[in-house]
Amino acid sequence: MFVAGKVLVGGMKEGCVAIDAIAGSFKRISDLTTRDPLAQPDWQARLNQSRLGRTAPAAPVYQYHALGDELIPYAVGRRLRSDWCARDANVEFDTIWVGEHVSGVITQSLAVGNWLADRFAGRSTHANC
Repeated sequence: MFVAGKVLVGGMKEGCVAIDAIAGSFKRISDLTTRDPLAQPDWQARLNQSRLGRTAPAAPVYQYHALGDELIPYAVGRRLRSDWCARDANVEFDTIWVGEHVSGVITQSLAVGNWLADRFAGRSTHANC
């Protein structure tokens, strides 16, 4: 890991989620590591063991994904949506056109809160499979 990566991770160990989200925004894996861990066989094996989409969720899902997400590529999110929709899941999917993994969480927080509030209020979902 580069020095910048060690400093960032070290600070995150002591920080809160909000501060860590800001500190991690718009960082690329290549800015923080000497090699991409997601391209390593051991990481790939572990990720494949926990692959989502094999079964449909029992509850409605609000799924959103940023086009610029480097940590979990957009195509992975779209594939999960397709897998769940093929299993008749109730999925509402939104694309975040500008942003990446961390900023997507920040920019969608209001939409997520509203979506959950609608579920608790008994309002119907707007699945878009």
